Amino acid sequence: MNNKKNPRKIFHKKLYEDIYPRLKEFENLRLRELKRCKNIDRNGIVCILFWFIISFFTLPLIGDFVFFGFFIIAIIWLIKKAMISMGFTKNIKSKIMPVLCEAFGNLQWLSTSRFDDSIVECSNLVKNFNRIHHDDYFCGTYFDVPIEIAEVTYRRVTGSGKNRRSRTLFKGVIVKLDINKNFSGNTVILPDTLLHCQRGGYLKHTELEDVEFEKKFDVYSSDPTEARYLITPTFMERLKQVQTAFNAKAVSCAFYENKLILGLHTNKNLFDIATINKSLFDEAQYFTMFNEIYSILKLIKHFKLDTKIKAE
Repeated sequence: MNNKKNPRKIFHKKLYEDIYPRLKEFENLRLRELKRCKNIDRNGIVCILFWFIISFFTLPLIGDFVFFGFFIIAIIWLIKKAMISMGFTKNIKSKIMPVLCEAFGNLQWLSTSRFDDSIVECSNLVKNFNRIHHDDYFCGTYFDVPIEIAEVTYRRVTGSGKNRRSRTLFKGVIVKLDINKNFSGNTVILPDTLLHCQRGGYLKHTELEDVEFEKKFDVYSSDPTEARYLITPTFMERLKQVQTAFNAKAVSCAFYENKLILGLHTNKNLFDIATINKSLFDEAQYFTMFNEIYSILKLIKHFKLDTKIKAE
């Protein structure tokens, strides 16, 4: 297999020939920023102790302000550390990611997400969210198939003040692939639930012949015949391999408007490179990122999503 068709070999070459020679400069920066964070920790502890002493002698005078003071100190402490950490990660990723992404053809990493979240709602993959937070975002084509990968959190927030409630509906990675398979319906695969509740007004619970599959997943579709054509044992096996690569606690997907939309549910920070608490010379972080992305790209190669196939 030549380098053109071997992303792992290209990735390895990019990492050791183009990235590693610059890591000493980046690692020195990381150590300086880490030292700043430790100084903030030290100053935070001093402020907490100082406020404690003041509070001890003036409690009758300041009363309720005691806990408010502790709260303000803690917030300032955490915000200053977070700003340094996130600033470092964003800075280094902007230098490293474009080079590493060259191993995946024209896949690009962008610091600002361009993902259209409305398709997640319309496809019935995640419903009723009204708060969105984006992190890493990749876009491009692979084997002429348009692809988007977005690290995102969807929440449902209701009420206000003391009655405000926030519920996380999804946290992880959403992958959108344009596929050359003709299908007219909407089919959604979700982790199994006991009651098989109806997913959408026009989607009905659809049972498949695979008993083991039925134990792990629920299928909802506007066209049960089409759903059975799309969801093959081979497809589900490859989907589970993607779940394993991301170490995701659950996986879901939707077929909608000639697109395959994957949802990989995980609470960890994905594509996790250039963090302030880990040496930049730790190569495991880079190959973990490679395995995460390449597991998605293998879906395209394995199912020949660039080849037009018509549903019967």
